[in-house]
Amino acid sequence: MQINMPTSQAMPRPACAVLDPGVLSSTLRQFAKAPGWFKYGEQPSSPVDSSVLVAHKELFKSLTELAPNLSFTKADVQAAFRQLGEEANFPALNTDALLIDWITTMTTRLRLACRHISKARTHRPPPSWLEHIDGPPPGSTVASTGGARPMLASADGAASAAGEAAVEAAAAADEAKLERTVVSQCLLQALLQLVHFLSTPSDSLAR
Repeated sequence: MQINMPTSQAMPRPACAVLDPGVLSSTLRQFAKAPGWFKYGEQPSSPVDSSVLVAHKELFKSLTELAPNLSFTKADVQAAFRQLGEEANFPALNTDALLIDWITTMTTRLRLACRHISKARTHRPPPSWLEHIDGPPPGSTVASTGGARPMLASADGAASAAGEAAVEAAAAADEAKLERTVVSQCLLQALLQLVHFLSTPSDSLAR
């Protein structure tokens, strides 16, 4: 489900966390089991996709421990994904061009998702989906009394399950696309070799 965040008062841009990209890479490695494991918007105007954010709630909980404001520099995230890609050695990323494209895409997706969560935390009241990542806000009925909301919990659970299924399907589609790209490159290379062979004079081949 995609939603547009309500307009809130302009906030100062949060300072980016200063950390070793290796630490960030190790955190991401816990969740990145395939190249297309995280599918999200890639444009500054892309809307908040709460189903994806909730489906990856454990990722954002871990990232919040590294940087409470979820603000990471572009260079650090790129370095983290490069290290992750090189260490994971995904078969679908078997060329420098594919690896670089993957690093760029994943960096854009992750930083935008972090920005959406960070902005959602400034809203009063915060959106309900944020509870899956941060827990109930202070002063809420559930937080203060420990009471349960069975119907809401059931609905949230269903939404979370649906979001996870959608994320898995998107990841599978991404991986299939990468595999098709690799096959296409192999076929193109074989075709170029055949053309070169056919264009080579026969007397040159006999030498």
